[in-house]
Parts: sequence; C-alpha cells; structure tokens
Amino acid sequence: MINDKKTVKDKIFKEWLYQKYVIEDLYGYEIANKIKVSRQTVFNWLKKYGISSRKKGQILDKHHNWNGGISKRNQTLYFMQPYHPHNYRGYVSISNLIAEKILNRFLKDKEMVHHINFSPMDNKNHNLLICNRSYHKWLHWKIKKLGLVEYFKSLQIAKILQSAVESE
Repeated sequence: MINDKKTVKDKIFKEWLYQKYVIEDLYGYEIANKIKVSRQTVFNWLKKYGISSRKKGQILDKHHNWNGGISKRNQTLYFMQPYHPHNYRGYVSISNLIAEKILNRFLKDKEMVHHINFSPMDNKNHNLLICNRSYHKWLHWKIKKLGLVEYFKSLQIAKILQSAVESE
C-alpha cells in the first residue's frame, strides 16, 4: 500500500514537472523557485524521470535580454550558432558565416576573413577577402607601411565595382 502511494505521487509529480518544463517552457530555476528547491534538484528530477533537458540556446527568446541571437563585440557582429564548429561562446562572426555560405564549406582553422575597407560592420560579399592568418597579418602590415589605411577605409567598394561594370 505504501509503495502504491509513492508510485502514484511519483507519477503525478512527473506529469506536473513535464507540464511545467516541456509544455509551459519554464526554466529550471523558475520551477525551483515555485517549489522552493535548488535548480540542481530540479535537473536531478528531470534526469530521474527521463525528461530531456533543453540544450543551450533553446527558448532564449523568452529571456529579457534576447535580441534575436545577434551580439556586437569590438565593432563586429556575431550571430548565435551554438553547434558551429568554430563558435566562440556559441557565437560566430557574421562575416565568417557569409564567407562560408559563398564557399559552401566551413572556413579552415587557419583561414580568416579580411574586411577590405577595414570596417568589420560592412559584411557585403565584395568587401570580404578570405585569406590565411599569416597573409592577413602581412596585408595589414603592408597597408600600414604604405600609409594606405585611410585610403582603404574611405573606399566605397560598391561604387568602385559599379563603375568597373559600367566601363566594360
């Protein structure tokens, strides 16, 4: 009789936990706060009852700081890609994603994207140059040595390409 009561309570609790976590999409800490237990206890119960915990990045749109998976650091835009092989803390630079789309493959470990006009926010195809790290370093050194940094920064790549097309 005692085991039957425990089994019924377990079943009811499992259904309640499933309802809150899976159906209502509550975070583990929200469930923990409701029933005054630690978050770890909730995750232990999820494991005990065979309820799969969500992967990092799921239901983030509920979070008060959610901005669509886009982040900006050091004048560079990043997009959330938690399963990308070259992600950093779950994010990949948008310029890398564009380059990979054009190449139809992931960038190799030693490859990187150079912004021709030195503007990391300008991710148009014609402003991106895919090169290896040593060439990229050399390119920056050479442009600086020749005093051409301001020239490249002032480039309007789209206008140059348009005039080249028109002259043909």
